[in-house]
Amino acid sequence: MYELVLKNGFLVSSKEVRRGDIVVSGGKIVDIVDRFEGEAEFVHDISGKYVLPGLIDAHVHFREPGSEEKENFETGSMAAVAGGVTTVFDMPNTEPKCTTADILEEKRKRVKGRSFCHYGFYFGVTDDNFSEMKKVKNIAGFKYFMTHSTGNMGVVEKNGKNGGCVGIGRHGEVTDLSVLELVFDSVSNIVAVHAEDDLIIQENASKYFGDIEPISHGAIRSRLAAYKAVKDVLHLAKKYNHRVHICHVSCREELREILKFKTDKVTFEVTPHHLFLTEEAYEKHRNYVKVNPPLRQEEDKDELWKALKAGHVDIIATDHAPHLPFEKEREYLEVPSGVPGIETMLPLLLDAVNHGQIDLEDVVRMTSYNPSRIFGVKGKGELSVGKDADFVVVDMKAEKEVRNENLYTKCGWSPFHGLKLKGWPFMTFISGKPVYKDGKVDKNFRSGKEVTFLK
Repeated sequence: MYELVLKNGFLVSSKEVRRGDIVVSGGKIVDIVDRFEGEAEFVHDISGKYVLPGLIDAHVHFREPGSEEKENFETGSMAAVAGGVTTVFDMPNTEPKCTTADILEEKRKRVKGRSFCHYGFYFGVTDDNFSEMKKVKNIAGFKYFMTHSTGNMGVVEKNGKNGGCVGIGRHGEVTDLSVLELVFDSVSNIVAVHAEDDLIIQENASKYFGDIEPISHGAIRSRLAAYKAVKDVLHLAKKYNHRVHICHVSCREELREILKFKTDKVTFEVTPHHLFLTEEAYEKHRNYVKVNPPLRQEEDKDELWKALKAGHVDIIATDHAPHLPFEKEREYLEVPSGVPGIETMLPLLLDAVNHGQIDLEDVVRMTSYNPSRIFGVKGKGELSVGKDADFVVVDMKAEKEVRNENLYTKCGWSPFHGLKLKGWPFMTFISGKPVYKDGKVDKNFRSGKEVTFLK
């Protein structure tokens, strides 16, 4: 007898939508048929609903270890499955930073058996951990911060100077590219880059010193800082013929430069907050929407959407970066950057589908198929026989508001609070188990496991 059958659903791939029944046994998809006639332990009739491969969020900050008051792997992974996300890649800027093989192993031990979704880890690059980089195995990739981010992970070099309180590197020095060049020359793994030019940020910070308006964030971490950093990275990646992934592209200058260099070895992501918010949000949300890189202009958002519709965007990833409300209510210079987003990414995209902005196949391509393909995730990203039974059933007709009080993320807020969206996750399955259904996470199913990376 089979374990699970989903009947009468519309199955969505990166290329088509078709009617079919999914048959599951042993945590795997064992058959997809037009009409299932056999027996199964659990049968769910999902007539009128759509089944997507579970989303893979290639960029999250679950804050563990070191900042569990903001998020931990239990709360973050509950938020993930509530948002239809079945796999996450966690970033290294924790405390301690994930920059040695021993710390990575400790992180693995902490998370094992506690996560509701599957997971993988990035390993952080510093200016002195090349020997550690060669020890680690089964990682999503190496993460290179070109400037300061939460956790002070910016890679810095000698002969720098103290640039002030915004955007400084780990030792208060100016970033250069020699470390990234060594990384490209030394390892084969994909390198994910937070691309903002530190020197430009330092110079801008000195101009705006003392300014407490959130709108200044976009002037300090300017579009020029983003563009120059991306350009430098792409030239280096081309020189070494190395795989590089540009994180959270925010402005049209970055996008145009990336498209000049675009190959299978050059990929990039955009975030929901850069797709659905602009700098006008500072007026309403103030420092709650302070994020690195900053929210940009309406024209930037429009160009990101044009690239998305044209099929140029590889991945949509949340950069889920929760902070507590009292931290976001400080004065601008004291406020940490980042917004939560893992629960709202899929509803936002489904609403965009309902409004004709994109197709469901586009959603699957950028949130499931491409992340699996680019990072080489074994068994994920598709609804096909032999793949893991990780999928999300969505109700395209469901309408409700994003409400802070309904969120699973520990920080308890969203910049999209109060927004009415049409199209929501109804059920999320991890390895064939119904971890989430109709607004509730089943806490009996902490069945998430570390994924295997084949590249």
